[in-house]
Amino acid sequence: MVIQGDASIGELNARCRVILVAMLIVAAILACSCGAEAPRAEPSPLGIADLNTRKVIGALGLPLGTTAEIEATVIDGRDLGDKGSSGAYLLRIEAVNGAPSPDKPIMHFVVHGWVETDLVTDHFSRYERLNGKVAHLLTGQDIDEINRGYVAKTFRLAVYEAGGYAGIPSGLPRDVEVWQDYGFSFSSHVVVLKQR
Repeated sequence: MVIQGDASIGELNARCRVILVAMLIVAAILACSCGAEAPRAEPSPLGIADLNTRKVIGALGLPLGTTAEIEATVIDGRDLGDKGSSGAYLLRIEAVNGAPSPDKPIMHFVVHGWVETDLVTDHFSRYERLNGKVAHLLTGQDIDEINRGYVAKTFRLAVYEAGGYAGIPSGLPRDVEVWQDYGFSFSSHVVVLKQR
């Protein structure tokens, strides 16, 4: 700062205050942009026994394993732009036990062979159901055709949500061949019990 001979003490104090305020603002901006947060404590790990005694709330907003009545719309996994879902059909959950679902989660689903339903989980199963024969290759046009009357259809279903860990764990030994998959994580899916 340059001090001129005719500057008064009051003017110098005012300039110093402006500079001090500016320095405090710059320091605050730098602290925010550097992510200067207090370190968070790691949550304590859960044991397998904990999973059987504590409730895990799923995407339906209910503890896993709780039966529920849902309304769900079929979507084509191709529309998600997610390579892992490209050949599958999924369900967008519209309502759970009569209440609109605020998040409308999109979920994979399972239908056991003994459950009578119009639902199928993938393009090849849909083709086989419609045509009575197995397809070894489906074109985009084939898929568009089998999607008609199925994708965007809403179903009322009795279900429960199940889940588990899957994927590629981190820290694989160097002599283990890596496969194409997603990172090790927990995910859940809907198990269809009955079509209403």
